[in-house]
Amino acid sequence: MARPYSDSKEDEIVQLLLELIKLRPRQALYNAELSEELDIDTYNLDDPDDAQDFENDIARWVDTFAVRARCTAAGLDEESKSCFTVAGDITAKGLDPGYPRGLKTNLDCHVMASAQYIFFAGGVIHDIVEALGQAFQEIVDVLQGQGGGLGFKLFEKNREAFKNMVIKAWDKMVTLQPDLLSEAEPGSSFDTSAGPRAET
Repeated sequence: MARPYSDSKEDEIVQLLLELIKLRPRQALYNAELSEELDIDTYNLDDPDDAQDFENDIARWVDTFAVRARCTAAGLDEESKSCFTVAGDITAKGLDPGYPRGLKTNLDCHVMASAQYIFFAGGVIHDIVEALGQAFQEIVDVLQGQGGGLGFKLFEKNREAFKNMVIKAWDKMVTLQPDLLSEAEPGSSFDTSAGPRAET
């Protein structure tokens, strides 16, 4: 089950990596990738074991990119050629329904991974964040009951964690781009007291 990311252990991990980086070249330290795309169509959710694997993989997906975003924010991957490529790819999976073409169903964990990048590394990947304002605004609107469909699958178990991450990422985006609120439709700013209404 996905969960909010306010765990101090992740800060400790980044501090550990900052120390390890002194021991060997940065390029050698930071090139870990997920070996497979997270695709719901490859799981049989009617099978309890497969369903549990899916839940674990969702948590792993968000956790992996939460840590990776922290590393980007800390400058650990600034010499890696894949730094902005990965950030752009992960945020696109969350905020551009239908990307990539081979992925039939975009999932809430894709959006949550995007939110982690925005929250932790928004100041570093500012060009990417700038291009995401409208897409993220649309998600906020739907959670407020003001829009149509989400364009991705939101699981009930992940609803609160999802909302928590979206709120934090939206606040970060507004801090980085104050004009987002002025460009938004009246009443579309995030009201944290409102219950989310979304596709399940």
